[in-house]
Amino acid sequence: MLGVIHGVITELLGTHPDTLAYLLGLHGQAPAGPLVPAPETEARPWLLERRIDGAFLLGTSAAPEGFLLSEVQLDIDPDKRFSWPLCVELWRTRYRCEGALVVFTVHPQVRRWITREILPATGLWGSQREMRPLVLALDEMDLALLLRPDRPHLAWLAVAAHAAAKDLPEVADEAVRITIDRLPDQLATAQLDAILGMVDRALRTTLERRMMEHPRFRSETFRRWYAQATAEGRAEGTAKGLAEGTAKGLAEGKANSILTVLAARGIPVSDALRARILKCTDLDTLDTWLRRAALVASASAVVRAASPRPKDKPTRSSRKTARAHRP
Repeated sequence: MLGVIHGVITELLGTHPDTLAYLLGLHGQAPAGPLVPAPETEARPWLLERRIDGAFLLGTSAAPEGFLLSEVQLDIDPDKRFSWPLCVELWRTRYRCEGALVVFTVHPQVRRWITREILPATGLWGSQREMRPLVLALDEMDLALLLRPDRPHLAWLAVAAHAAAKDLPEVADEAVRITIDRLPDQLATAQLDAILGMVDRALRTTLERRMMEHPRFRSETFRRWYAQATAEGRAEGTAKGLAEGTAKGLAEGKANSILTVLAARGIPVSDALRARILKCTDLDTLDTWLRRAALVASASAVVRAASPRPKDKPTRSSRKTARAHRP
């Protein structure tokens, strides 16, 4: 579930930079101008292979006035003590301007870890270096600011923020209502798929029942989507017993849904890319692509692969141990 939540928040911020500006504004620090997604976010991190969830430039790419790096941190990761300062300094060096690291969290435990491990200054022999990211607690935000009919794409952000909260059923129910009422068919189905992916089986069944009561589900598009989602739910519980033909049918249905969403948004798809999507048989990959199809600005961004993280180098002690055991 954490992987789905991380993907939802990351894709939303990357496709709707205005959402990041909106959330910073709620914190009292709205950017002075429009945010532009930086090219290094999607493909080749500059200089070193260190990935960041989102990177945005304030102003223009040629002469930015500042930058914003965004991270979605859902659990404790000791490596962030080293990678976050490095990323900020790399961007300062690359663009010769000041910036900020904005960390999105949904759990108090993660925020306590940031306070305990990230904020204290570090250094040796009297030198000091301090990393103070701006932490936005999505789970503490007023729900009325996330469940807004005039900003329906924020609805799944509210579900992500309350995925572990007691009020999740009410939040998810309202998010589903806004999604159905305010988004076009194809975009609504993709967002509903993401919402259902962030809840457990019992709540998913309740939400599906509630969705079926909505008048819009009388349309052929929504009936077809619901049949596909129901089949997917059955497949999840009996994955090991799926016949090859059934699995292939599910994959084809998801692949066609991706192409339908892109067509509805007026995004062209090359023959090669269309063939790649239709040939994919991994259901988890297709689910990720389907969520992206509702957000990204180009078809190629739907199937982009995450840049691999560098492999950890062996420590000095491990090298000594290896030499000691060498015949």
